[in-house]
Amino acid sequence: MAALKFKDFKLYSYKIPLRKALKLKSVSIDSREGLILKIFDSDSSYGFGEIAPLPGFSRENLDEARSQTIQICNSLKKTLSQQVPEEISGVIKDFPGDVYPSVSFGVASALLLLSADRRNISLSELLSKDCSSSLEVNALLSGSKEEIMTSLVHIKESNYGSVKLKVGSRELSEDIDLTQKVREQLGESINLRLDANRGWSLEQAATFHSQTKDCQIEYIEEPVSNSSELHELLSDSSLDMRIALDETLTEIEISDFNKFSSVFALVLKPTLLGLEKTIGFAELAKSQKIACAFSSSYESVIGLSVIAQLAAGNSTNSACGLDTLGIYADDSYLKLFPVKNGRIEMKNIEIFDKQFESLTLSEV
Repeated sequence: MAALKFKDFKLYSYKIPLRKALKLKSVSIDSREGLILKIFDSDSSYGFGEIAPLPGFSRENLDEARSQTIQICNSLKKTLSQQVPEEISGVIKDFPGDVYPSVSFGVASALLLLSADRRNISLSELLSKDCSSSLEVNALLSGSKEEIMTSLVHIKESNYGSVKLKVGSRELSEDIDLTQKVREQLGESINLRLDANRGWSLEQAATFHSQTKDCQIEYIEEPVSNSSELHELLSDSSLDMRIALDETLTEIEISDFNKFSSVFALVLKPTLLGLEKTIGFAELAKSQKIACAFSSSYESVIGLSVIAQLAAGNSTNSACGLDTLGIYADDSYLKLFPVKNGRIEMKNIEIFDKQFESLTLSEV
């Protein structure tokens, strides 16, 4: 096979209306905005990537990400004019300076998909010969109590095996009551995981845990608001709380992970971590037999499909947080990324050029 060369790139912007406003920490959005990168090689093979900083969570905004993406791609046209590396580490090392996580994810995944296209294989097959053919996904419960209880009917009918409930933004007593009611409605066979988004104090987290011990909670993501309280929770063997790290992973290096004891699970969001760090944490989780869930940051169907391929390529052992396309006003995207019986069959994900054509894009 001829050497894979970086020939050119095109960058497009999108803005997708949401079904209803989405509250993200201190901001609320009514549409999702991002960039789609398409990279070409010398023989017209191509790869896609998505760059979509998440307001309230990403340190970079969309304008900063756009500027850096163009800078990096122009640089890569020169440095990779001879051959594009096919390993993630080889792709990342050529990035100049401090790269924003969303840009790292988008550019690196486009280059790797370009390599996969040249081989006529999927990204998951490029990452591993033993990639998964299907992925379990968790349903997401958010909104008002009434909306959540209504959603539970659909979730049970759709045969999901795992559910994530957003907590931490209500009064503690309301979160406790809601968690108990959700578990009662789900029955014992469906896994229940919680995401507190750092919404509780140490005392509130302990109180919540003591009053929901019978709810068979798989784990709680980021229960407390700062790292010192997190370390205290993790080191308290009498509490026996299963804790997952999400935002914390964006603040530490992989080498710092040994400072965190008794972590039950890692939630990996490539848009917020960057691609190399995502894969690094996935490998660490596998080596330490820690649960690992790849998760969306509300990307478009293109970014979501890339994350699914990453999860399949890493044979993740936990339900993924990828059932997020329902936030969009346009239901047609769901057909490109079908979730049936709480699972994604990788063979049913539409190929990237069809997903690309489904978006309303403006060339940058």
